[in-house]
Amino acid sequence: MSEEQLDRIAGVVLLVGAALSFAIMLAGFVLQGSAPLPGSFLAQPPDAVLAGVRRLQPLAIVNLGILVLIATPVARVIIAIAGFALQRRWRFVGVSSFVFLVLMVSILIASRPG
Repeated sequence: MSEEQLDRIAGVVLLVGAALSFAIMLAGFVLQGSAPLPGSFLAQPPDAVLAGVRRLQPLAIVNLGILVLIATPVARVIIAIAGFALQRRWRFVGVSSFVFLVLMVSILIASRPG
């Protein structure tokens, strides 16, 4: 895989992730319509978001869009790791793996209750 191909794939992933996130959040806002918004916009854990999406709860759908938006750069880093490994550029595999680790630790810390 060439550097150009890797850049193209990463660009498509970022574009599709952002567009999908926007579409999901827009659907949540459309479902909300003119009804009053809930008093609290606190983030929900992923299992609560998925349960709310199954019940077509607008706030849960908006939160799903936010989760997709958060997952987009994570997917980009995973693609970078795979691409650099295919190119046998081990230093970049290491750096990208470190970035992935930092992202995962940050998500775990942020998702802790309290």
